[in-house]
Amino acid sequence: MRKLFKLAAYAKAPKATFVLLHPIRALKWGVVLYVGKKLYDRVRQASERVEERVPSGR
Repeated sequence: MRKLFKLAAYAKAPKATFVLLHPIRALKWGVVLYVGKKLYDRVRQASERVEERVPSGR
């Protein structure tokens, strides 16, 4: 019966249920996703700056 309630909770609100049932794991994933997003933004901005400096061949 408990597994049915768990399944229903995940179907209704997967993020909130995951956080409530696994707070430490959710915190770890949150940190990993935050760092990944920051690194991605940094690399994207750096590549945009490089494109601005390179003169076009036309």
